[in-house]
Amino acid sequence: MAASSPFTRRSFRRRRDTPSISEASQQAPRFQQFLQQCIQRHQGGDWGELTPEDTVANNQALKAGDRLLSKYQLPPHLREATGISRIWVLTEADRSATVIMQPEEY
Repeated sequence: MAASSPFTRRSFRRRRDTPSISEASQQAPRFQQFLQQCIQRHQGGDWGELTPEDTVANNQALKAGDRLLSKYQLPPHLREATGISRIWVLTEADRSATVIMQPEEY
């Protein structure tokens, strides 16, 4: 369930992709579209596939100005095209940057 007060686009200052995400984006243009959809979901308070406890923690972090984490699973056609099964979207507490990464890159 989405948070009641998502952060604004204005508070989303800079997006950074890890090298594996950048490479996959170049190899599969549809992956870039998927990433943009995930960013929009993240900005809107849709944290993706989090546990109920992590969802509550994210909603509290949103209000407190702490770090935010969303997790999204790629659809089968993108998993096949990129070799990536899921991504994490992590926004720093000060909202200065949002990083898109694979879980094993954390």
